[in-house]
Amino acid sequence: LVKMTVSLPEISSVSWSGFMTGTDSGNHGIFGFVDLEEGEYKYRFPDFRDLQVSPFFDELAKKKMRSVIINLPATYPAREVNGVLISGFVAPDLRSAVYPQKYIPVLEQSGYMIDVEASKGKDKKLEFISDLHYSLKIRAQVADYLWGKEKWDLFMLTITGTDRLHHFLFDAFGNQNHPFHHEFYRYYQAIDNTIGEFYDRIKERDEYEIV
Repeated sequence: LVKMTVSLPEISSVSWSGFMTGTDSGNHGIFGFVDLEEGEYKYRFPDFRDLQVSPFFDELAKKKMRSVIINLPATYPAREVNGVLISGFVAPDLRSAVYPQKYIPVLEQSGYMIDVEASKGKDKKLEFISDLHYSLKIRAQVADYLWGKEKWDLFMLTITGTDRLHHFLFDAFGNQNHPFHHEFYRYYQAIDNTIGEFYDRIKERDEYEIV
């Protein structure tokens, strides 16, 4: 067994960049959500254009393999890939988060949400949980659509709702008296069902490998 270590610094934008490149921040060039302008004291927000190492789906493209990537953080703004890319957090504009752009109307009509409104997790928890379920449902529908619409060698659907849930309701996890204890587990059950449906679909097709 190999003990896992965390990215340095321990920030999700760094972790996701490391995940998609297999390198650390000293190589891929992402050190956090904010950076300083060179020679200035002004802040800038590094994004996908600042990534200095090719992500795994670009490496697959060199082998003529197509990828469908849905909701992968740290990939905004979306750029041309051999397949489909829908950027995840942080992505302020849906129209700049989708490649190819022919799928923008599909996402808009479906009510696709890049992310839930995190501020609701503080004082509008019922709305917050409802948004988590809605986002998961629509994202799964979009994944189902692209599954059959696109030819692909790699299909990736990232679920980030657990992060949002833990930020605001982790205290409900082990406390049966917590008013949102049941809702905490109900969301995880929805995730399990979503994953299970795609897992069963893959098992029916022997040519795909589950990772």
